[in-house]
Amino acid sequence: MSKLSIKTHKFYAIFVPMIKSENLTRIIFLFLIISALTSCIPRKQVTYFIKEDTTRQAIIPPYEPIIQANDRIQILVTSVDKQASNFFSFSANDNSANAPSYLVNADGIIDIPLVGPFHVAGLTTTQAKDTLKRRFEKYIYSPTVIVTLKTFRITVLGAVNHPGVFESDHERLTITEALALSGDLNVNGKRTNILVVREKGNGKEYGFVDITSRQIITSPYYNLHANDIIYVEPNMRTRLAALQTYFTTLSIIAGVVLLTLLVVKK
Repeated sequence: MSKLSIKTHKFYAIFVPMIKSENLTRIIFLFLIISALTSCIPRKQVTYFIKEDTTRQAIIPPYEPIIQANDRIQILVTSVDKQASNFFSFSANDNSANAPSYLVNADGIIDIPLVGPFHVAGLTTTQAKDTLKRRFEKYIYSPTVIVTLKTFRITVLGAVNHPGVFESDHERLTITEALALSGDLNVNGKRTNILVVREKGNGKEYGFVDITSRQIITSPYYNLHANDIIYVEPNMRTRLAALQTYFTTLSIIAGVVLLTLLVVKK
C-alpha cells in the first residue's frame, strides 16, 4: 500500500465517524443554538426611554442657540420710523420673510451696513439681539430687533437607516429629532453610547448620550448645536453576525468535503 493510500485511510478513520447520523445531528443542533444566540437582541438594547425611578423628575436645561462661524443669521429690525427702517433696508413692518440674512465669516463676524463689523460668534441669539439693539438706537428711535438662526445643519453617520447631512428651519433640534430625520437607528445601532462631535472654539468637543434612558433630556447634548456630528456605533451583534457568516461558510465547505469523502469511499 502506498504512503498516500495510508494517509487517506487515516483521514477516513478520523473524519468519517464524525458525520454519522447521531454526530451530525448534534453538530447541526449546536450550530442552530449558536446562530440563535448571535442573532437575538435583548429588548433593553432597542427600547428607548426605559422606565426608571418614577419619583425622579428630569429637569430640562434651558436652551438657546449659539451663533458660530459659517452660520447664517437673519436680522429683522422694525420701528415706528418707516423712513429710517427703509434706510437700513430692513422691513418697516413685521415681515421676517423680507429680512436680510448674513453669513458669519470664519472670524465670527458679520458686516451690517452703517453699523459696521459685528462679532457674533459665541453669542446666543438673545445676546446678539440686545447688542445690536443698542447699536441701532443710535440711528433708529425705539427699534425692535429679532435675531434668528437661519440654517441649522447637522450630520448623522453610522448605524442609521439613512445617514447624511440634514438641515432644519428651526433654531432648536434635539438628538431624537435628528435620529428621526435619518430614519432612526437600524437594529445594529448601539443606543447606549451615541457620540456627538461639537465645534468648541478652535477645537472639537466629544460627548456621549444614551437614548435608552429617560434622563437623556438632561444631557447637554440632547439639544444639538448647528454643525454637530452624530455617530452611531454598530453594536456587538454586527461583529458577531460577521463571525457567524464566517463559520456558516466554513461549516458548509466542511460538510461538502466530508460528504464527498463518504461518497468516494463507498
